[in-house]
Amino acid sequence: MEEDDQEQLSFLMGRFIARYPSLFSADEFVAYLREYGYEVNRNEVIENLSVFPHLFKVGEDKFENYCSAFNGAYISFVLSNVEWENKCFLPGHRLIPFVDADIIACALSYSLNKRQLKKRVVTFPKQFVLEKFSLYGEEYSPQIIANDPALKNENLQDSDFELPMNLPMQVIDLTSYIEKYNVKPQDRVLLKIDDWTAGKLSIVPPDNANDKKNVLVLTDEDLARSKWFKDLEKTLLASFEKFGPMGSIDEQLVNAIYYNKDVLMTKNCGSIEELLKKTKKIGFEEFGVETRLWYKNTIVPAFGKWNLENNRAKEGVLFSLEPYIVDEYLRDCAYHKLDINTIPDRFLPKGFNVSEEYEEQFLLHIKARNDIILKEYSELADFKLGPVRRRALELYEEVAQLAFEIDNATGSLVNYPQQEMVIFIQLITHIKKMLETMQESIDETHILNTSLDGMESNFYDIKPALRSALFKSRQSDFTIL
Repeated sequence: MEEDDQEQLSFLMGRFIARYPSLFSADEFVAYLREYGYEVNRNEVIENLSVFPHLFKVGEDKFENYCSAFNGAYISFVLSNVEWENKCFLPGHRLIPFVDADIIACALSYSLNKRQLKKRVVTFPKQFVLEKFSLYGEEYSPQIIANDPALKNENLQDSDFELPMNLPMQVIDLTSYIEKYNVKPQDRVLLKIDDWTAGKLSIVPPDNANDKKNVLVLTDEDLARSKWFKDLEKTLLASFEKFGPMGSIDEQLVNAIYYNKDVLMTKNCGSIEELLKKTKKIGFEEFGVETRLWYKNTIVPAFGKWNLENNRAKEGVLFSLEPYIVDEYLRDCAYHKLDINTIPDRFLPKGFNVSEEYEEQFLLHIKARNDIILKEYSELADFKLGPVRRRALELYEEVAQLAFEIDNATGSLVNYPQQEMVIFIQLITHIKKMLETMQESIDETHILNTSLDGMESNFYDIKPALRSALFKSRQSDFTIL
């Protein structure tokens, strides 16, 4: 398929998925593409839709987008003392996982009785702000906080996102809500998602729940919410076994809640942050250099039933060849004036056996790509990026070699040290992403070098343990006769 056709197809896919108001089948999607002249394989459609962002798979061949799933959903949280005093609320992580995770929550639109609420800036202690962003993971929350419009004049990137003790943050003004409904500190605020795609939410005016005379008497709403917390805890624990740690805390929560939406997407809901204060079974646990929700005080494993088949990783979990990396090898050859015929020996791990026919096709591909790249390549423009690229490729080669060897050993992957394996998988992802976006980072070489410092340090820290486990795995291949 030509590049223009592929872009058009991607556009049509995105438009269909974003606008479809309810569940749709793979057959409906195939029929839609046929209207625009595209003949596609049904199984390929299912495979592509299964990994498409903002899309849930229901059964074998049905799908639902986030907009359809979450429009009309309710979100609740308890108004803190400091927020009540300032007649506002700080959205932070409170809308996770019901809104688009790519949009900072304070940028969404909030209304009360169909009147849009204003936004203003309030300064909070750093610890309070961090608590309200903790579901992003402690590794990402400082960067997300730094994106707040109230901090636009602060150059936090240069200080490695070291946050000041007091932080001005954009908040949603609740003056009219608090005064009209006699809202007190620690009262519950209920939000409803009106339009997921447009990022529009509304505050649901409270009933008499905030005015009940005897706080010791449990209402029907209190009992329903207590059951909600138990159901959410049970659902999350079950999701750890079914889905594993997934790509982020947001993904963990969105899948756990959606596939149990009949009991969890209710008006008498609590909040994720409340559950995490109540539960003794779930906590924030280290996942390599990241954070996930997991069994409290338990190592988050790299492998489990969610990504293993007969104790071996499913295809592509460890080692895979990415064509875009070849382009960086070609630019490296241009910068260092090397023969492009040396690329196969660098790109393919030692022990990776290929047929003569494959090798010939690979070399033809390299030459064809080289002709395209040299037309736009400038050694002068590549002056800063060239040395960084070489450093990234050298790390990639070591990482890819070890990934290939582990992938081809016969021992079970659960026998490898799991924390080291988690970090290793994250390294594979990060170094590939760096190479994929290398050309977009021409003015950010200092950031690339800092990232490589961290990746190299992590790799050389975990390499001995993984090599030792690989050696033991290979020993199991031999038997004494």
